Amino acid sequence: MSATIQPKGNKLYVVVDVHDENGKRKQKWISTGLDINGNKRKAEEIRKEIERIRDQKQACSVGG
Repeated sequence: MSATIQPKGNKLYVVVDVHDENGKRKQKWISTGLDINGNKRKAEEIRKEIERIRDQKQACSVGG
């Protein structure tokens, strides 16, 4: 799974690539609630947290 930070309007979003049951890639846009100006580091922390949570869920579903 990969996630990036993207601007949209005046806000920053985390865009996560996910695969559906057919193996097609979809993009899920998750709002950070942060304005673009001066919040890149905070958005990066949010992106890392989202990746950590998604990795844990994937590990649980594969291992459980």
